[in-house]
Parts: sequence; structure tokens; C-alpha cells
Amino acid sequence: MQQFEVFGTRLPGQRDDWLFIGGSALVILIFGALLFWDFNRKNFGGGGEVIGTITFKHRTAQRKFASQVIWDDLDTETPLYNRDAIRTAESSEAVVTLKNGTKIQLDESTMIVLNISDKSADIDFAYGSVQAKQDQKAGQEVAALNIKTQDNKVISIQNSDVKLSRNEGEDLSLTVQRGQANVQTSDGKTQKVEKDQKATIAAEIQVRKVVLRPTAPDDGARSFITENQKAFAFAWEKPTEALTFEIASDRSFSRIITRVTTAGPGTSVALGDGSYFWRLAAQDKTGKIDYSDFRRFTVIRNAPAVLLSPVSGAQFDYVTDDPLVNFTWSRSETAQGYALEIAENPGFASARRIETSTTSISQKLPAGNYFARIVTTSSEAGNLPGAATAFTVVRRQKTQAPLAVRPAGDRIARVILEKEGLAFSWSVDRDVRSTTLEISPNASFDQIAFKGTADTNFLTVKQGFREGKYYWRLQGIDRKGNATDFSNVSSFTVAEMEKVALRGPANGADMDPVQARLEGVGLLWEGPDLSQFRVVVSPNQNLDPAVVNQMTSARAYSARNLAPGRYYWKVLLVSQNGSVLTESEIRSFSILDLLQPPRLLEPPRGQTVDMTDKNELYFKWDPVRGAEGYDFTLFRSYPDGRRTAILNLKTQRADFMLRDLGILDVGGFTWSVSAYGRNQVSEPAASDFTITLRIDVGKPEIVTPGVQYTE
Repeated sequence: MQQFEVFGTRLPGQRDDWLFIGGSALVILIFGALLFWDFNRKNFGGGGEVIGTITFKHRTAQRKFASQVIWDDLDTETPLYNRDAIRTAESSEAVVTLKNGTKIQLDESTMIVLNISDKSADIDFAYGSVQAKQDQKAGQEVAALNIKTQDNKVISIQNSDVKLSRNEGEDLSLTVQRGQANVQTSDGKTQKVEKDQKATIAAEIQVRKVVLRPTAPDDGARSFITENQKAFAFAWEKPTEALTFEIASDRSFSRIITRVTTAGPGTSVALGDGSYFWRLAAQDKTGKIDYSDFRRFTVIRNAPAVLLSPVSGAQFDYVTDDPLVNFTWSRSETAQGYALEIAENPGFASARRIETSTTSISQKLPAGNYFARIVTTSSEAGNLPGAATAFTVVRRQKTQAPLAVRPAGDRIARVILEKEGLAFSWSVDRDVRSTTLEISPNASFDQIAFKGTADTNFLTVKQGFREGKYYWRLQGIDRKGNATDFSNVSSFTVAEMEKVALRGPANGADMDPVQARLEGVGLLWEGPDLSQFRVVVSPNQNLDPAVVNQMTSARAYSARNLAPGRYYWKVLLVSQNGSVLTESEIRSFSILDLLQPPRLLEPPRGQTVDMTDKNELYFKWDPVRGAEGYDFTLFRSYPDGRRTAILNLKTQRADFMLRDLGILDVGGFTWSVSAYGRNQVSEPAASDFTITLRIDVGKPEIVTPGVQYTE
């Protein structure tokens, strides 16, 4: 009678493997919880009371707790704590709303640190551009807001709106849009800045009245579009003379999108998704260009969330209990929340609506035809429904049979089957309580070589099968005790131990250094299916020490971070406990050095070449290992340092004979050669020489005829 072991169920006389499975599940649960905490720690307080919230975020905004050095990405509705540092990336923005109602808008590439108390709110302004808006409610006193700069200046406001910005290389700029602000310098002096005044804050504070006044859209305004582009109106107080309207994609106005000169009070511009900055410019009486304060305007493409599952046309079968349907969808950047709507008609009349802040939810549904969609909810962008997905829930009279998954035509070594076992897996209906596995040497199953039961969807069998092909199938038992039909029939083959055969790279192959650096060296081999391999790579033929010693269940491995040089490698077939069952031959490969510049030989550097009696000029250089060819260039050199290329060619030889002497002349020349190979070109090597011609070539000989005639 054959001996066998089964994992995944409990049979008479079998050791209790549930202790191992239970321990493994506990470890997975603990580490899964730690991983979840790590991914979501940004949602837990940095310590202390919540002082505000991220009420809007476009693209990338990050927060760093005072007690850590890691920056976490922020989402809308993220709570903020005292001493939090907030920053935005390029083309991004965020709005911080404090508990007292003060709104602090961070433009792109901006950073602040929050320092809030009961009596005042302090903000450390590091760089970028911020707006602070305070709205005083009836019967409520707005706390003072102090904005501290890096050069120890303090801008204090109360029930006012201000804008503070500093471009790289420029002085700090303060504009009061409502109320007033007091600027206190490090020496204790204070300067008041009133509404519609702009202050340039440097060693001295210069205050001037704002002459050019944009009116719409408001500074920091946002518009949400569903189309690719939309025309937007920009307006300002009617000027006495023509002015210039500028809109750019950056705060420094180095990337101008539109520039219009007009005497009117406004203009219209078609814009797509993006962040924009606009301002007005006009000449004063002295001819100097005066600019208005810039305003930021953001256009956001409001794309609806996409329902990822269930997919359109999906069917959920069940026999006893209503199935639990899992709904997941993509995240929308503008969303403050989501609403899942489920209806029995495409018009969503009488739809079931479940609101959530996550991107997944599960619902039990009885038999029927359904339509589902996700509605993105936002106080700014409004509610935007996504596309509807149709699916069906079907109640069947009989539980569906299991579906055999693996092994599927795999070839397994007999010794591995006996020592390690073979894992069988399948998919099963949620109503199936247990599954019986049958293995037979023939497809009719009139002989059963193995039979076992599991209440999971896997079973590992250790048994000494003879060599040959085997077939396996499954039958489930549902919660009512009824047997399902048999599953599809799958197969596997038991064979004698196969040696591991190396397939690539070829023994002694030269590997391209650039490809090896970017993609690694691809090692390929053949071996038994469903096996464990160990890949060993070493610069020494005895494979000690190893620079790669890696376990894998695949039959390929990419060896990365290998320096140029020769390497030896082999692959071992190992058991689960690490013992070697068999191993491959040892092969070698070489990673070539990066191509070196050629060493130029002829003509020697600085040589004067006399071309009087020559009809050709010979160039020669040392061959470069790994080069596929050479790029040769000849330059004419001039006394003022200029060089002009007069010849360029590619050759696979390490020399070149120039016979077209018509391109030459007396004077200086420079020649350079660079080697090229697969995906790389070396640095060029250059040398110079001079061409000369002898003037003294002997006296001319006059030849006259023997008879001369005269008139």
C-alpha cells in the first residue's frame, strides 16, 4: 500500500498541520496590520489637538510631522496638527482651513509650518506664495495671524486678506486685498500696509498703491471643466490707457501663454487643465513698466471616478445565501467623498445610495439585473456621476462545480513529489463547504491512485507515484450536503529527475555593459515544473564567494549590479529545506568594460608631415575591445583657434588611408576617433599634426626645339 501525506485537510493518522497554518495566518495578520498602519499613518495624529484640515488639494501636497523626517502625501479632508510642515509641488496647490475659519492657500512650490495657539495663529513662511483670508462671523472675534519669514520679519493681520510671495532671487512681496497688515522688522520697526497697497519687503520696506487692479476671476479661483478646453473671461478696472494682459504657466512669468494689449476692461482666453498666473502691465509717465500683483487661476478637469469592479456583464451565482458583491473604483482628485448608486434600471430611479470616503465597498444583493455607478461628491466641484456598469446576480438550483487550476500539464520529478509534495489548487464556489480531490493514471478514473478532502481551495500531496501521466478532478460538497458535478479534468506528468539545463547566455558570451547596467544579465535555464531553484553567480570558477545567491521558482533570473569582468554561474534544483537535488553545469559570461577612447598612433601627435612626394596620408589607432566600429573626423585648424570639419566617416577597421588629397592644404589639422558598440559610444580621442610642402625642389629645366623660327 502506498504511503502519502496530505496538507490542507485532516485525514486519519495525519499529523495536525493546522498549527502551522494557524501560526502562518497569525503572522500574516500581524504584519498585514503593521503594513496597513504604515501606509495610513499619515491619517493618524502627529500628536495633540487637530488645528485644521486640508479642505482642498490639487495634485501633490505633502505634510511632515514635527517628530519625523518623512514627507507623506496629503488628501482632501486630512486633519492637521500643530508644528506640521506643509508643502506643495510644482503645478500644485492646497488650502488649509484652520478651526477659527482662517483659510491659507498655498500656491505651487510653497512651504509653511503651522504654529497655532488659543490666542494667535503663527505661520512660518519658508518659500513660495501664500494667501491668508480671514472671515469674521457675527459675534466672533478672529484671532490674529502672524506670518513669520525666514529673515525674521513678521506680517500680522486680523480680519484681513493678504497675499505673500517670493520668487527666487526677488524680494518678499506683500499685497493687502482686504483690511490691513502690520510688517514688523527684526529691529522692532513697524510699517502699516493698507488695502490696495503693495509692499516690497527687503532691508527697507517700500509701500506703494496698487494702480492696476484685476477684478475677476478672484485670486486663487478654481474652475472645474469636463471638456478639454473652455473659454474664461478675465476682467480688470477700466484703464485710462491701453495695458497689456499676460497669462503664464509659472509664477515668474517665464513661460507666457498669452499676451494681449488692449484698452478694454477685459479679455477671454481658452484654457485647459492646469495652473495659470495672470497680471496686467502698463507704462507709467516715466516710461517704466508697472505690473499689477499676479493672480492665480486653476482649471481642473473634473474626471468622474471609474468603477473597476464588477466589470460590465459580470455574473454572480449563488445557491443559498445572497452573494456579497465587491465594488471598487478609481480615486478622483477632486472628490471629498463618493456615493455608490445601485439600481435595477439604467435611469437609476429608486436607486440604493451608499455614501463613503473610501474607494471600495461590499453589498449583499439578491437575484436580479443591476446597474451601478459612482458619484463623486465635492463642495467645490459638485456631484459628478460616472458611467454605469451592468451586472447580474443569478440564483442557481445546484452549486457550481470547482474549477481545477494547477497543476495543468506540468512535469514534476518523482523525487520532488515524494519528498516535497505537489500542491493542487482550484477555484471554488462560495457555497462549497469541502472539496474532494481524485488522482488517476487514466482519464476514465476507473483506477484511483489518490483521494483526499480539503475544506480549503488547495491540497498538497506527498506520494510515490510511478512515472507516467496522471489525471485529476474535483467534486464539491455544498452547505446543504449536496455534491456538485465533477470539475474539469486536468493532468500532470511524473518523470525521473531532470537535470537543470542552462539555456542562456551562451558559454563565454560577452555582454553589453550598458544593457547589463540598465537591465541586468538575463540568465535562462530549463528544469522541472513547480520546482525551487537557486542561482549562483561568482567572479571565481569555484563559485566562491558568490555575488548572486538567489532562490526562485521561475526559470529565469536577471543578475543586476554586476561590474565589468568575467563571471561564472550555475543553477541548483533544491528542496524546500534547502538541500540540493541536482545542479547544472558551470558556465561563464563576461561583462565588457565601457568602451575606452582609442589610442591614436599615426600620424603621431604634433608631427609635421611633409606631403611633397606623397599621394596618400595614413591614419592608424589601437583597436578597442568590444568596439563594432569607429567614427573618424578630420578637422582643419586655424591660428585663431577655429576648427572646421572637412571629413567624417565610419569604419570597422583600426586604420584609414586618405587618398583624396584635394581636401588638404598646408597648415594645421586635428583628427579624432571615437569607438562605438552596442548602445554606447566612447569619448573621442584627438590628436593634431601639421602638413608642409618643400619649396626647394631643384632648378627648372627649359627644353627648346633644335630649330627655332623668327619673323
